[in-house]
Amino acid sequence: MRNRIIYSPLARDIPLRARVEFTQFGVTLAGRVIGISHGGPMRYDLRLEDGMVVSNIPEPAIGALMALP
Repeated sequence: MRNRIIYSPLARDIPLRARVEFTQFGVTLAGRVIGISHGGPMRYDLRLEDGMVVSNIPEPAIGALMALP
């Protein structure tokens, strides 16, 4: 049997330093992308406005991209 990709959502190519909104544990937060892990799904490390770092946020949890300053 061959390995086949059954479903592969398109990556949104969220760049480093992009400001994003994401949902974690039912709470919507905002932060800036400081790291990217290429996997399935892509995962992002984010720095919140208060300086706290949140790691390994899966791309589907990121709901909105905000304009870069």
